[in-house]
Amino acid sequence: AGAAILEASVNGFTEGPAQGDLAHIAGSMEMLYGVHTGIDLAALTPLSRLTEELIGQRRPADWGLTGTGIFDFGNDGDEYAQEIKVDPLIHMGVTPEAVGNERVLRIGRTTGPWTMWDKLDELGIEARREEIPLVLAACKEDMARVGRGLDDAEIRATALRVLDEARVGVGS
Repeated sequence: AGAAILEASVNGFTEGPAQGDLAHIAGSMEMLYGVHTGIDLAALTPLSRLTEELIGQRRPADWGLTGTGIFDFGNDGDEYAQEIKVDPLIHMGVTPEAVGNERVLRIGRTTGPWTMWDKLDELGIEARREEIPLVLAACKEDMARVGRGLDDAEIRATALRVLDEARVGVGS
């Protein structure tokens, strides 16, 4: 429409009237409209995190392209998380790596056995197929008990406990 300059700020933070988020504007200009901005899109998430740290204000986890949880998988069900492995763009128009972000595989109420197995692989924990439902059930019980999702350290502790108990029971 004839615009030569677009004004933006990192994470939309500004001291006055709101401005568009640099990641949203640069990402849409490059990825949707093919307009070269000269901005390294892979640097957008690290820049977002640095800005949050410098000003002491966090954006929500689901903030646009740079949020800490915008590329979370697992909470939406096993099928969703598994489909991403087949086609990383099946549910999203951009991969997290394109903007310097990363996929996060979380375990949630609707997580199924395949995603649990993937999470254990991600954590470097070997489990047999028949052990996966035991670990998943224990993780869901722990989530219900604490009233929130588990972080990786909690998942690891639960999985190792359950696997140890299962393997001791088999060896007795």
